[in-house]
Amino acid sequence: MTETTAPLEPKPLGDRYFQDPLSVFARMRAESPVTSVITPEGQRAWLITRYEDVRRALADPRLSKDWRKLRAPGFVPDPSVGFLMAHMLNADPPDHTRLRRLAQPAFSPRAMADYAPRVEATVAGLLGAAAQAGEFDLVAGLAAALPIAVICDLLGVPDADQDEFTRMGAVFGSALGGIRSLRHAAQVQRSRAVLARLFDDLFELRRREPGDGNAIG
Repeated sequence: MTETTAPLEPKPLGDRYFQDPLSVFARMRAESPVTSVITPEGQRAWLITRYEDVRRALADPRLSKDWRKLRAPGFVPDPSVGFLMAHMLNADPPDHTRLRRLAQPAFSPRAMADYAPRVEATVAGLLGAAAQAGEFDLVAGLAAALPIAVICDLLGVPDADQDEFTRMGAVFGSALGGIRSLRHAAQVQRSRAVLARLFDDLFELRRREPGDGNAIG
């Protein structure tokens, strides 16, 4: 990795970052390609902004994506947060290799090309609903709704469960920003229980009815 003179004092990611992140990244690449920052959630992190440095960091066995290896001795995370963080993107080899091999066929170039018409149909449906409503929130109506709809389709979530899956997923995901209160903790725990039930039902359904091969299963 290239040497850097990045200051030890982390830089908060402020308004400029959110208004024009590309220019912020460009300046970092030119002046401080490895930069210590404070995230909007108040966490300290390092931003690596040069392509070759990123590749070298991802291949460096001294660095880990598994958050469980980074926690202090004796630290016990909130059960919901711990469960939410245990996925393929936060795994190191050999766990990451095993999980990626299972998921890879569903995301091959051919599979994605075959799936494209279904995504286009979903976009058309969302935009059609917006046109009929007369008012349209781009984030809620498309940017947030589209990935959830595609995920539900890929997983084979039945239409009757998709609204509940979306609501509970949003509550459960809010735990990533930290538990804000006892009420929030209770809501997150309830969402976790509901999602567990939905996935149990989904797994049982897919065992009985494997589907048409367009969903992950």
